[in-house]
Amino acid sequence: MAFNSILVFFIGASLLVIGAFASGPASVCSAGKSQSPVDINTYLSPINKTLEPLDRQYSSLDVQKATLVCDGKHLEISLNGNGGLKIYGKPYNLRQLLFHTPSEHRLNSVPYAAEVQQVHEAPDGSRAVVAILFKYGPPSPFIDMLMPQLEQLAKKPCPGNEQRIDIPKFDLSFLRKWPRDYYRYLGSNTSPPCTENVIWNVLSEAKTISAAQVTALSAPLCQENKNNARPVQPLNGRKVQVYDEYKYGTGDGRWRYDTEIMTTILELAEKSYEDEREPTIEISSDSEAEPEANDEVNSMPQQDDEKMAYDYDPGDQDFTP
Repeated sequence: MAFNSILVFFIGASLLVIGAFASGPASVCSAGKSQSPVDINTYLSPINKTLEPLDRQYSSLDVQKATLVCDGKHLEISLNGNGGLKIYGKPYNLRQLLFHTPSEHRLNSVPYAAEVQQVHEAPDGSRAVVAILFKYGPPSPFIDMLMPQLEQLAKKPCPGNEQRIDIPKFDLSFLRKWPRDYYRYLGSNTSPPCTENVIWNVLSEAKTISAAQVTALSAPLCQENKNNARPVQPLNGRKVQVYDEYKYGTGDGRWRYDTEIMTTILELAEKSYEDEREPTIEISSDSEAEPEANDEVNSMPQQDDEKMAYDYDPGDQDFTP
């Protein structure tokens, strides 16, 4: 009898989830051909030399007021939209951060412990999302900032209505510290109505998060929403492309470097060399200098500098948002 009750509950909960994505205004969730999230095959994703660095401008938001919001199904941080990023010159304002445990996106079929999605919106309503994956490891300093508010929400899990808790000083400087290499594709929102034509930018390097922090992110949610990641969706012919800052950051296939930093390094190296040089010893013309016994410099064969290939061409697969 108990087993049958559990089975009925499980089937009923599953039907509710399926119904949310397959009926009414959410029909795009089941019928759309460009849905998110996706499983990214990093070995088959071509580098696109036309992609640009993510031009993220969060300086005005480094310390600001934010609101942690939970309705039992979703956990997010609501922001005022000042600052954001530009893609091909088009501005997108940062609106919210969404939290998912485990991750929604996968790399080479591997799910991660968590995913934070930075949702940006342009004045015309179009969206661009930057997704950060988290793997188990040392605690995340970013999640640590939210622990007092998360613990407060966990005291009343699965609220019947929306709970909102202010975060007096929310530091967004972590966004500028994280890598700029990313995977880009055209997808959708991952919750109903699953609107498409969203530009997704999944950062290539995962950050770390502790098991306790993952538990804290899911604690305020209802039991049936503890795992709030949508299953991966088929690509349906879409191409996931790569921006590689170190290979193609300049846009012409050369290594990217900061001229000022490189000049400073060269000056320091030259100064160090001058400081370490020994004083010159003058030798009179009527004496001959004895060769050093261990001098092998001139006996070593000269080698040509190795040439590195930067001419990888992914073909005619330029991304057009």
